Amino acid sequence: MKVSVLARIDDEIQRSQQAIDSKLKVSGGEGGTFLSTPMPLTVDVVSGAQALGVEYNPDMVALSRRNTNVRSLALALGRKRTVAAQCEDVADACRSVTLENLPDFLS
Repeated sequence: MKVSVLARIDDEIQRSQQAIDSKLKVSGGEGGTFLSTPMPLTVDVVSGAQALGVEYNPDMVALSRRNTNVRSLALALGRKRTVAAQCEDVADACRSVTLENLPDFLS
C-alpha cells in the first residue's frame, strides 16, 4: 500500500518537473535543448548580479557562522547531557555502596 502511494507521488513529481522543464527549455540549433533566458545577459545585468552578490555576501557569511554556532552549541549540550548522565550513574553507584556499608560502619 505504501509503495503504491509513494509511486503515485513520484509519478506526480516527475510529471510536474517535465511540465516545468518543457516551459523553460527551447530548441537549440544542433538539436539540443537549452534553458531559455528571460532577459539578455548584458554587462549591466552581470554587473548588477555581481553587485548583489557583493552586497549580500557579508550577510550570508554571518548567517553561516550563526548556523555553525547553533550546531556547535547543540553538540556541546548533547555532550553535557551525556556526561551528566554518566556522573549521575557514578553518584548512584556511590550512594548504593555507601548505603550497603552504612550498617557495618555504624556498628
